[in-house]
Amino acid sequence: MVLNDRLEERTLSLYGDAGNRKLVKSVKILGYPKFRTIVHYTSSLTLLQFASLYSIGKNSIMKQLWSPWRMSYIEDPNKKFTCVFCLEENNQDDEKNLVVYRGLNVYVILNRFPYTNGHLMVVPYQHQTSLDTFPQETLTEMIGLISRCIRVLREDYSAQGFNVGANIGSAAGAGIPDHFHFHVVPRWGGDTNFMTAIGETRVVPEALEDTYLRIKEAWKKYQKIED
Repeated sequence: MVLNDRLEERTLSLYGDAGNRKLVKSVKILGYPKFRTIVHYTSSLTLLQFASLYSIGKNSIMKQLWSPWRMSYIEDPNKKFTCVFCLEENNQDDEKNLVVYRGLNVYVILNRFPYTNGHLMVVPYQHQTSLDTFPQETLTEMIGLISRCIRVLREDYSAQGFNVGANIGSAAGAGIPDHFHFHVVPRWGGDTNFMTAIGETRVVPEALEDTYLRIKEAWKKYQKIED
């Protein structure tokens, strides 16, 4: 198989010891799916080494998702494209929209597709693309709310670290480049495990609705303390 030949070539070029030569023989005999199990449980390869092999042999067959209910939306000539971060003034359903806090110039919202439990976003109301376009009062409020997010997540979720940042522009990886926003992602030691590195899958163990109510209550408590 071409796949096995490529795995053998890469394995021996990186880790060309006798033990890995045995592993390559197992690849040829058992094929790639079983090879993954063998590597994970019985070989001496590190996680990083295994990930490099997995990336070579990953199945590249295109998968299809059947979703005919979307056609009515696609063909609707009257549909309006609106920014998901531009909150409507008359829409105060914060629980439905996962809005944790509304400030004067900035609000805090729970990410609907979180990287980890408690993944928050600090978003200015003003529709601007870059950090350097906001007035000083908005910038000051953003930093203050980021600090409060960190405090709430550290105290209520026992977060051991945080990823705080923003992607400015599509070239920098912004999913919604037209409306600037900060991400505050709580982290714990060991949360990047085999599921993430090998399976390319994040496990989020808490329901989004439960996370929202938990953070909302914690936010009220610490807001009273700070005020």
